[in-house]
Amino acid sequence: SYINVSNNSATFAISGTCDQAAQTVNILVDGGAATSPVGFSCNGTNFSGTIDTTGLSAGAHTLQAELSDGVNTATSAVVNVTKDIIAPEVSSMSAPIANYYLESDDLNFVLTMNEATTVTGSPRIQLDVGGATVYATYASGSTTTSLTFTYTVQAGDQDTNGIGFGSSVIDLNSGTMLDIAGNTINLNLDANSALPNVSSVFVDGVLPTVTITDAA
Repeated sequence: SYINVSNNSATFAISGTCDQAAQTVNILVDGGAATSPVGFSCNGTNFSGTIDTTGLSAGAHTLQAELSDGVNTATSAVVNVTKDIIAPEVSSMSAPIANYYLESDDLNFVLTMNEATTVTGSPRIQLDVGGATVYATYASGSTTTSLTFTYTVQAGDQDTNGIGFGSSVIDLNSGTMLDIAGNTINLNLDANSALPNVSSVFVDGVLPTVTITDAA
């Protein structure tokens, strides 16, 4: 289990089972009393409540539930949790090599992340090709630190002055990009380094035309 950016709060939820109705379940964090427990009354079958995790340090912690029947005290098995509230970031980004790219050629952009990132859906990077907005869409690399985004040159695409980035922010496009703790990445492509120079990446998806009009 993880304490991440989304659930790290004064109302971190914990629930479990118990068999002593009307008794209070004590929550232990790292062997000591949890901070600001609310709830945790056993109804004979279950208990639930919240604690404050905002003061916990980053890293590994343990959770346990303790319940007394007035004579005996039982302690649950240890649940290990890790606190990680740091969003992963793009360490660097590589772009296609300087060249002309024709119809059906792929423009690949590779993001090197500072930690393994799981991708779902179709996040994308906005590009400017000849004044038109197009997108390099996530293609591969989920659960690793190397994520590839690809745009395939379409018929009619043309940019002889060098393509550009339409935005320096990743568009999640209803997808997700999360680290193992469930933190969404910092979406800024230039979080740690400048965007790569793509001024010499040219696109020409316009075929010349030729017709024989007479043959004798």
